[in-house]
Amino acid sequence: MAHEITAVDSAAYMQQAWHGLGKVLNRTMTSDEVLEVAGLTWTVNKVQLQRSDNGALVTGAHALVRYDTDEVICPAVGEEFKVIQNVDLLRPATALVASNEAIWTSAFSIKRGAIVCLVAKLPIEIVLPGEDITSLYLTTLGKHGLGANSVYLTAVESVCWNTIMMGLAQAKHMLKVPHSGDTEAKMDRASSDMGLFNKMARQFAEAAEALYRKRVDALATQAYFRAFAGVEDNDNAPTKNQADVVEMLNRIYLDDRVGLGITDDNRGTAWGLLRATTQYSTHHGRNGNLEKKLASVVEGARADKSRLAFSLALDLLK
Repeated sequence: MAHEITAVDSAAYMQQAWHGLGKVLNRTMTSDEVLEVAGLTWTVNKVQLQRSDNGALVTGAHALVRYDTDEVICPAVGEEFKVIQNVDLLRPATALVASNEAIWTSAFSIKRGAIVCLVAKLPIEIVLPGEDITSLYLTTLGKHGLGANSVYLTAVESVCWNTIMMGLAQAKHMLKVPHSGDTEAKMDRASSDMGLFNKMARQFAEAAEALYRKRVDALATQAYFRAFAGVEDNDNAPTKNQADVVEMLNRIYLDDRVGLGITDDNRGTAWGLLRATTQYSTHHGRNGNLEKKLASVVEGARADKSRLAFSLALDLLK
């Protein structure tokens, strides 16, 4: 199930998502109603574990339980873990929505509520010839026990698991809010940083348009792919693993059946190279289960690869 929206998950969208699930409002949502219309008003409780043989409480061991369904959404968290409720996830974008600098477009849960995603669209667009107009989205990703919460800017509107992964691969200017310490102060910090995010959003749009205008020939294309794969010098022979990465990048970049969003219009541009490498970093290679893949895209090797792809693309503009 590519979308990972189960029978106990819920969603609301301003416009219908590709999977056809959830409520479709055909209008914007206010901050006061977004959780209610999306069915996300439920809370999460941290419950201390008990031994099955004698009922004794287990010191320092807890589970996270959805209050409305009594389902365990995370079987083990520590004593210091602090729950960040769904309502708290609204805070990073609430001020922007109130000042008409953003509108809520998506709100949903996946994996039985273990992950909650709230998406606000910014009034900034990337207009590239031959492509659909790309908007920028401020996304708050709440992970109940699956790592730190994240607030980030991306050109992909998240409506399900697949699009979360695609958006994370292209994410810029990410803030992390871990489940420890003064979580309220950290969420307030994320909210206060949203003005900076607006400035960064405009910079990202300008960078995308510059990358699209930058033409690259076949030699520069292969040099970019080799650098992304870790080949230190174009005169050096790549290892088998590096050669496999370069081969897959060429398939994504050149084959319309493999590459997502790579067309004749952006093929031959720095923007097309960036799209190929971010697609690779999201969808290819060993990934394990959902939690490990998510952690890798947000904080691990996949995140490092996405940052490397963007940095190498910007180098082409110099």
